[in-house]
Amino acid sequence: MFNKEFIKSGIISEENGDFYNKIFEFRQRGDYEEFVEFDKEEVKR
Repeated sequence: MFNKEFIKSGIISEENGDFYNKIFEFRQRGDYEEFVEFDKEEVKR
């Protein structure tokens, strides 16, 4: 819904949308996967 409501409608740029999608993915992994380790360089970006 985020992409549909904010990115496709132009409220948020696609570049910023990519950022929000990535941090959402990190959050999902951190919340629901067991023993998750994040690479420091990947998170830093």
